[in-house]
Amino acid sequence: MPGRRLAAAGPVGRAVIADLRVVLEPGAGRPAAASADPAARRAVGAVMADLRVRAEDTVACVRADLVFGRAVLVASGNDLLLHVHEVVDAAPAAVRPLHAHRAGHHRSTLTVHEQAAVSIQRGHHRKAEAARTGLLEQNKRKNLLERS
Repeated sequence: MPGRRLAAAGPVGRAVIADLRVVLEPGAGRPAAASADPAARRAVGAVMADLRVRAEDTVACVRADLVFGRAVLVASGNDLLLHVHEVVDAAPAAVRPLHAHRAGHHRSTLTVHEQAAVSIQRGHHRKAEAARTGLLEQNKRKNLLERS
């Protein structure tokens, strides 16, 4: 699977995957918020509630975060974005624990996750995209600081 090969490629492969996430995930926030399917938008809120409950458990929170990202992609209604996500699904699972190894990190991202979820539910596409971008940029900066 391509995502696993990249994740196994070490820091360079993980950097490529992190860059792909910065493009893919915020790109799904805009169409998810613009979606005509209110049930799909509400599902993002339900997944957000689960993420909030699991913030103290590192392993459970990483899994819930992956489910949150997938819910945003499903709500986008874009099958190609969802397919790309599924192809590299192993890669985010490999990258995320690098910068999400403690419960404090999870709590620090809840506000931005919440902003994305609320923006998607309310149909605010620009705010949804900005929140998803902000979250990924925050994680990318934190990951770079932890590696130095």
